Amino acid sequence: MKNYVSIKSDEGPLRGRILFDRSLRRFWSKGLQHRAAVSFYDLTANIPPNQMLKSAVDHLLRQFRYLPEKSQSVMNELGAYQELFAVLGVQNIEPSKIRGAEWRSLPEPYREATELASLILQSRGVELPAAGQVRLPSFLIDMAEVFESYLRNV
Repeated sequence: MKNYVSIKSDEGPLRGRILFDRSLRRFWSKGLQHRAAVSFYDLTANIPPNQMLKSAVDHLLRQFRYLPEKSQSVMNELGAYQELFAVLGVQNIEPSKIRGAEWRSLPEPYREATELASLILQSRGVELPAAGQVRLPSFLIDMAEVFESYLRNV
């Protein structure tokens, strides 16, 4: 997903809108008539939802490395996503932006993915409220059978 991001720059070619007050303070008052500060919009993939997803992928890769029975297919898939984000130039999200972020304006698939990524990055468990705000694939574990198996092996 890409979106337009506002960028203010003092370097590079003139494009977008010239910021007269900033240019006057930084350049023109010092005799640098050939330079100007500008503001423009740039279409980029380095936006908070993608940063959140990249950070979650990196976090999962770090965690899965220490598992004795890691699934190679899951590791390969996470590695492919990590490469995709690297090619797009997406950086990791700042920890201060994770908590309390609102993703309601995103399309449904991105909203669900960023909410799940937020849970992963905050090392939080999944709560199953009656209304259900986070949808996850589920599975059942027969704890009685697990406990019996544990007792047999001990």
